[in-house]
Amino acid sequence: MGNDHKLNFISSIILALLSTAILLGSVSIYLKAAEPLHTSPALMPGMLGIILLLCSLLLLRQSIHGEGAKVRAGEAKAWFQNLIKQPDTRNSVIGILLMAVYTFGLLHWFQFWVASLIFTIAMLLFLRATRWWMVLIISGSLVGAIVLLFSVVFRVPLP
Repeated sequence: MGNDHKLNFISSIILALLSTAILLGSVSIYLKAAEPLHTSPALMPGMLGIILLLCSLLLLRQSIHGEGAKVRAGEAKAWFQNLIKQPDTRNSVIGILLMAVYTFGLLHWFQFWVASLIFTIAMLLFLRATRWWMVLIISGSLVGAIVLLFSVVFRVPLP
């Protein structure tokens, strides 16, 4: 297994951003909890965020060792430009966007079964899984089975 400094560079940047978001969330939790830090629910996320930030900075340092940050940034830019041209990347991004619309939009605007039906139909049509009328049958059956199983059998309230 090779040591790809370019991918380590990209990963370290992403992990540093993630750890920063975790730390900001931890501060927000601490302020809302209004408790001493040692008893606050923000303590563990804050500690994990600090550790993740330190590890990502160590990975960043290791990845730029020798050739410098400019070289790694140039390699990362070329890698991203090549990645964007791939059709699988476009399909993955569209799938992720559909899931984001479902999670952060449809579930807030509609009842669970309506949002899930819209999402399932959209995803199956996007994937060109089968004919449009089969997509409707599969989506309706799937959502109906989920609602029946969780609402009726398990008595779990759905959102």
